[in-house]
Amino acid sequence: MPKISTYGTVTPSPSDLIVVSDANDSNATKNIRVDSLSSATAPTYYIDAYSNITSVTTISQADTYVDLNVTLSEGLADGYQSSSNLVTNTNTPQTTLLSQVTVIMTLSTGNGDTITAVLNNNGPDVVASIQDAEAPGNGDDFSLSMTCITNVAYNQSLKVRIKNSAVTNVTCKHINFVVHSI
Repeated sequence: MPKISTYGTVTPSPSDLIVVSDANDSNATKNIRVDSLSSATAPTYYIDAYSNITSVTTISQADTYVDLNVTLSEGLADGYQSSSNLVTNTNTPQTTLLSQVTVIMTLSTGNGDTITAVLNNNGPDVVASIQDAEAPGNGDDFSLSMTCITNVAYNQSLKVRIKNSAVTNVTCKHINFVVHSI
């Protein structure tokens, strides 16, 4: 048998076979399918995007979603990129990533207003991400966080959309937008 390094390379497909030694059968040589490998052996992609710059999202109609007005900076990242208010799947080899998304925001708005946030994935809202919080009295800051799992296809982007129960602008003082493939 020639050296493995002399064989050509291909991009694997889920039905391709790999030769292994089965440790549970006296190291007998066997085939396994690529798609049988656990997610533990798959690469992990991630991003920690954030903004500490105070920004205002204009609310011109109560109970209507608008894009959160923030400009994200990129912290640690591999396979995702941030730009403006978006986090985009840019992984190589250009695959859809099952992703856990956690967003934590520090907000302020009118007293007693209810702010609702949802993740948006290139058009459709990720309903499982919807969370709301009521603004405390005295105009104090409050936190709104959301966590969900969603598929993010190659070149698809996630963003946060918010709505207010009143026609009162929402100020975002901090956002942390963490996404990682699972």
